[in-house]
Amino acid sequence: MGLFLFFPVEEPVEATPEVPCQPSPCGPNAECRPINNQASCSCLVGFVGSPPNCRPECLTNSECASHLACINQKCRDPCPGTCGQNAECRVVSHSPRCFCIQGYVGDPFTACQLPLATPVEDINPCVPSPCGANAICREQNGAGSCTCLQEYIGNPYEGCRPECSINSDCPSNKACIRNKCQDPCPGTCGQNADCQVVNHLPSCTCRPGYTGDPFRYCSIIPAVIQSDPLPPQNPCSPSPCGPNSQCREINGQAVCSCLPTYTGSPPACRPECTVSSECSLDKACVNQKCVNPCPGPCAPNARCNVRNHSPICSCLNGYTGDPFSRCFPIPRKYFRF
Repeated sequence: MGLFLFFPVEEPVEATPEVPCQPSPCGPNAECRPINNQASCSCLVGFVGSPPNCRPECLTNSECASHLACINQKCRDPCPGTCGQNAECRVVSHSPRCFCIQGYVGDPFTACQLPLATPVEDINPCVPSPCGANAICREQNGAGSCTCLQEYIGNPYEGCRPECSINSDCPSNKACIRNKCQDPCPGTCGQNADCQVVNHLPSCTCRPGYTGDPFRYCSIIPAVIQSDPLPPQNPCSPSPCGPNSQCREINGQAVCSCLPTYTGSPPACRPECTVSSECSLDKACVNQKCVNPCPGPCAPNARCNVRNHSPICSCLNGYTGDPFSRCFPIPRKYFRF
């Protein structure tokens, strides 16, 4: 009897067409759309800049105008919904302040009412509020007690603050993201790249055996076929100088210096101030400069004193009223005998 052998026949495997947006080369906070078999990158809705550097409109209050606050990464008016009935809101250094409208008294955070027709001496320890910024006053047994608003910390009588407002408020391996100390690495680096936090900033590098842009995509280093001389590299690309600095190539070496109006030395260049706590107690940080916050906010017959960086208005001796709108002489009392 003859012997027959059977061998399986392998079917040909079709090559999978390349998809230009998988993986995405656009970086964080961006979307990729294939156009004519090419990847087209654009920032997600609500983010500004251009890929791969898409970012939200703001992360901290200091990135907004002084009359706005950073809410959900948008510069918005912090007043809506803050004050009670018959109260008006004023924004001072990004923080909402509530005051009863003229002729009304009470707690501006809940409700203000017209005063009673019969003169009754009603001493409210919370009017005016003895509390600092981002704190609320509550009356209990005739005494006022100040407490920080939710998610704020600090001394409520001097001023409460969030967990962080700038990176230096966090450990060196964390960054200040939405007023919280968090790891800045997730979503920052591209495929086949590792992230390392250096002085609050995420640094991406390709893994061993890979090359490319670590913020987008790292590919395997191809085998060298012939030893051609490498083109000269620019020591300033990417820049080793850090934020708020500039890099210049001198004799093939990178020379770093801080940008104008910034102080320090790379990679720690910074403005004169970013929050008021970096200024003396009688100054406030306005547009990254330590200045006197007093000019202008007080009413006639009122004086302005700076306490812990905040302008405090009070009526002059012998006067009473709202130091932000009008102070008038205290009426004299006459007695019949």
